[in-house]
Amino acid sequence: MMLAGCATTTGRDGGAVSAGAGSATDESATPTPTADVVVDADAEATAQSWLDGAVLPPGAVASETKPANFLSYYAWPCQPMVERSGYWTVEDSSVAEVANWLKQNPTGGLMVTTPGPIPEDTDYDEATVGNAPAFDSLEGIAYTITKNAEGVAIRAEIGVKPADSECPEGNWGGPGQG
Repeated sequence: MMLAGCATTTGRDGGAVSAGAGSATDESATPTPTADVVVDADAEATAQSWLDGAVLPPGAVASETKPANFLSYYAWPCQPMVERSGYWTVEDSSVAEVANWLKQNPTGGLMVTTPGPIPEDTDYDEATVGNAPAFDSLEGIAYTITKNAEGVAIRAEIGVKPADSECPEGNWGGPGQG
């Protein structure tokens, strides 16, 4: 079982989120500049394009709310980050089936950064699949797949480094690597 860096936060998924592909349901998805915040238009556009272009398995249905209780979260080591989230459900599928499908079908322009495949004869509660521009990249998409009542739920945690982002020294796992 793969776990993303476990940084549990209260209410992280509680707010409105963009539902994906062309959704305009989240007014907070477009940041409003303040005296303390400098908006990086390129990073904003990249994050939104990764969300809008998320490659998902057949039968995936966008969800405007969190469709399951996810057990792990990815903590972006670089700060600040431009972040987006998206949720989907896939009925009558297992965590392993969806995780393996995502590993075989990365989002456009990105590569899968997590090892695979995972055995489909094992009943997993949750798995994570990373997509990033390069294997050692600290930006990209951490897809988390978890069980729900109808099958599985998918969460995409997207992070893009703006020009003013600072990263800690050392080796850090990229999206989905822990």
